[in-house]
Amino acid sequence: MIFYKTLNRLIDIITGYDISKRTAEAIRFDFLDRNQIDDYQRQKFRELARIASTSEYYKDFYDKSLEEFPLVDRDEYLKNMHQMRTGYKHPYHISQSSGSTGNPVQQYISKAMLIAKRASHQKMLSWYGLNRESPEFKLGGLQFNLKTKIYYYLRNKRYFSSVYISDHTLPRIIQTFNRFKPAVLYGYPATINRFVIFARENGLALHHPEIIVTHAENLYKDIRDNLGIAFPDSKIVNQYWATEANIAETCPHGNLHIDEDTVICEVHDPDEHGIGDLCITNFFSYIVPVIRYKIGDRVKVSDRICSCGRSTKIIELIEGRDYEYLELPDGRKFPITALDESEFAENILYYQLIYYKKEKKIVFRFMPVRKDLPVRMDLITSHFKKEFGLRTEFDQVDVIETTSGGKLKRLIVID
Repeated sequence: MIFYKTLNRLIDIITGYDISKRTAEAIRFDFLDRNQIDDYQRQKFRELARIASTSEYYKDFYDKSLEEFPLVDRDEYLKNMHQMRTGYKHPYHISQSSGSTGNPVQQYISKAMLIAKRASHQKMLSWYGLNRESPEFKLGGLQFNLKTKIYYYLRNKRYFSSVYISDHTLPRIIQTFNRFKPAVLYGYPATINRFVIFARENGLALHHPEIIVTHAENLYKDIRDNLGIAFPDSKIVNQYWATEANIAETCPHGNLHIDEDTVICEVHDPDEHGIGDLCITNFFSYIVPVIRYKIGDRVKVSDRICSCGRSTKIIELIEGRDYEYLELPDGRKFPITALDESEFAENILYYQLIYYKKEKKIVFRFMPVRKDLPVRMDLITSHFKKEFGLRTEFDQVDVIETTSGGKLKRLIVID
């Protein structure tokens, strides 16, 4: 550990991205009282508003309150990105969203924004008695190359891209995983799920990490249940992030705490259950401000105090992305997170729903775990007929295409 700690410190000095102080501040922040948190957020927003007002788009908003700023969705952001560009000149790099919610969006990441994300990750690890030197095994969406491999080795981590995970590569990946014995298994839920199912079906024992951190995709109930069975002694952590901001992480008591030292979360147009559109404001988005940005998720936020003692607000429920809803001809809308797949998911590795609205039809595209075992098509057909009035067709495939970033898109809607 001393070796990796020294390397991390050296890399921080060389790159100028020392996160130790910011991490300590983030850990302390969560235990401030509510008034202190609110005061901090007002101060940080005023700083952001002053920077934003140097742009053409926000030039008249220098002294405006948050509520007076316009709501911005993805299309508005894409259309006006150049007008939103501020006069902020400090170092940054450009990152691009995966495009799973529509057209990919470029984000101009300031140094402060990047440090805030890295500190948030280290803060989350500290909740579980871990740190940045703890061995970590990642199954994610980055393109795998020699540079990536070296970078992760130097940080006591191993990395495999979800794009290249297959029945052919998984035996070697599992062998590396068991030999490495990571404290952290980190990655896309669907990719980790495939990893787990392959090991189970092939009789391969798996090392049990201390925590399993999922990100980027919804952690659906069937996947959470499967991970819980495979790793009964591991904590399952949802790192709810987006390219636009780090948003929230699951604490050891099971609640999803908002990073209120980094972001403001607002819920707009809530329904009778308090579930509405999540809009975020990133305090450190100095170059192209992310202010009241509709991120595409519907959530419920609670300000109840968690039993862990942290004062930050909790995301009580993530109902799903706005593209993950079945909108029926009678006007009813159902999030696919509300579907209970437990009855029929036993021999299904991946599935994808193609919803033909005009034809009132679902094509249930799936990859079986084992081709020699049946899938309960009768239950699936009955489920969609009874609950949604939709007829069902089936498409068994060898591969379900993922997004360019390696994510699984569970619902495709065709008008």
